[in-house]
Amino acid sequence: STAKLWLRSPKMEQNGGLEGYVKVRRAENEDRKWARKNRQWVVKKVEAKKVEDEVASKKQKLDDVAEAAKKAAAAKFKPTAAALMDPKAYFSQWQQFSGAPSAGQGGGAGKGRGRGTGVVSGGSGGPVNAAPA
Repeated sequence: STAKLWLRSPKMEQNGGLEGYVKVRRAENEDRKWARKNRQWVVKKVEAKKVEDEVASKKQKLDDVAEAAKKAAAAKFKPTAAALMDPKAYFSQWQQFSGAPSAGQGGGAGKGRGRGTGVVSGGSGGPVNAAPA
């Protein structure tokens, strides 16, 4: 008789009465999953834009350098008529054109530069790399 009673009783719900709660949680999980995917997509898009901007910037810089080099190559050295007759004047004008430093522009070690003395200004007069006593 108890077996017949068990067969007549209503079946137990699969989730123990929590069906509505489970459906809500599943929907919230789907929403969170979609939001996460959307955030990742936006981050990838922003990073791709940064990379694209960097590449464009580098290309622009290279184009500018190439254009400047073209302009520099296009400029030709044209000495004056007097410089054509005087080698010193010609060389001076050529140095100015090429941008090479001349002797008077501080290119070498002249007076007051401590040539070969081995003493550092303001030192104790001993060797430069002496070990402390």
